[in-house]
Amino acid sequence: MGWRGLGKVRKVLVACALCLAALVLATACYLLSYSHPEEHAIGCVNGEVGKPAVQLDGGIAFLPSKEKDLHVGLVLYPGGKVDYRSYAPLAQACAERGISCVIAKMPANIAFLNPDAASGLMLQLPDVQRWYVGGHSLGGVVASSYARGHSDTVSGLVLLASYSTEDLVGTSLEVLSVRGSLDGVLDQTAYWENRPNIDSEHLTEVVVDGGNHSQFGCYGLQKGDNPAAISEEEQIRQTSIAIVEFVEDFGGLLSAA
Repeated sequence: MGWRGLGKVRKVLVACALCLAALVLATACYLLSYSHPEEHAIGCVNGEVGKPAVQLDGGIAFLPSKEKDLHVGLVLYPGGKVDYRSYAPLAQACAERGISCVIAKMPANIAFLNPDAASGLMLQLPDVQRWYVGGHSLGGVVASSYARGHSDTVSGLVLLASYSTEDLVGTSLEVLSVRGSLDGVLDQTAYWENRPNIDSEHLTEVVVDGGNHSQFGCYGLQKGDNPAAISEEEQIRQTSIAIVEFVEDFGGLLSAA
């Protein structure tokens, strides 16, 4: 190969290197831009608001005050590119109503990067005898996959502004779906297209009147979402009550009372 041929090869290699560098930079920028928790959420984690979170390997947990309530637990997967601590107020509200609630910390704040996170978190709370998994938005989609693959050890699935892409018909999984009436982010087409993946006899649906997509967590108004007609606190309160009532209906709390 002559010098001219080598020059062409060199130009091609340089172009490829520049493209790769641009791709790496774009990926890094995408992963580093995420929704941060509001001050109130950080206060819940630190114990400035209510009982502080318990630090786990791979997440945090909010535990009920009464020892007898420790037997039922919920692992929450955060929404896509949302800091896991944003869900501390919801987890704390669930704990105050008798559920051990764990929030998974995801790599780059994307649940798809660690879909089996729940397994390691559950092992760290051996007192919990009955487990549920769930998630917000993208986190709920990933949680549905986990639930389908662990239907022998997980009692149910909690979907917050989300849906199951997995076929759960024929499993023993009970499913709770909670969404806001003013949600501007949830893909309604995908929601209804995936609706047949859940047997109607095993599905409990709750629509929070005036709620939106963002207020299941505390990270501000998400791009594309509609402003809510109720407060963040009220949406979290109604959601935590829906979760507790769902668990109670299927024996999660009552069985050890």
